[in-house]
Amino acid sequence: KDQIKEYDSLKTKNGAEAGALAINSAQKLLEAADQGITKAIEIREEGAQLLAKTLVSAWRKVGQSGFEFSFTISGGLSKNLSYCKSIEKYVLDLEPNSKWIPAAGDNLSGALWIAENLKADIRPMLGWARV
Repeated sequence: KDQIKEYDSLKTKNGAEAGALAINSAQKLLEAADQGITKAIEIREEGAQLLAKTLVSAWRKVGQSGFEFSFTISGGLSKNLSYCKSIEKYVLDLEPNSKWIPAAGDNLSGALWIAENLKADIRPMLGWARV
C-alpha cells in the first residue's frame, strides 16, 4: 500500500523515480514470495509465465523453433533463484529444447559479447543493431 501511495504521488510516472520504485517493489514481491506469501507467489508465477511467453515468442520469431537454445536472465531480479527457476519452468513448458544458464554478466556485458561474436545478423531480432 505504501508503494502504491508513493507511485501515485509521483509527478512523472515513467521517469527514473518510477523505474526505481518498480524495481524496489518487484524485489520486495520476490522476497515475500520466498517467504511463502501466497499472493506474492501467484504474482511471481504470473510474471514468470509472461516473461517466458515473451522469450519463447522472440525465439520462434527468428525461425529457430525445434532447436536447442540457451537463455539467461540478467538484471537485479535475476539474483532471485526462485524467480529464475519459475521462468525456466515456463520456458521449458513452451519450448522443451531450451536450457537456462546463469548470467555471466550484465546487459552491457551481453551487448559487448554480441558485438564481438556475432558477425552475421540474426534477423529480425538483431536487425536494429547494425548500422
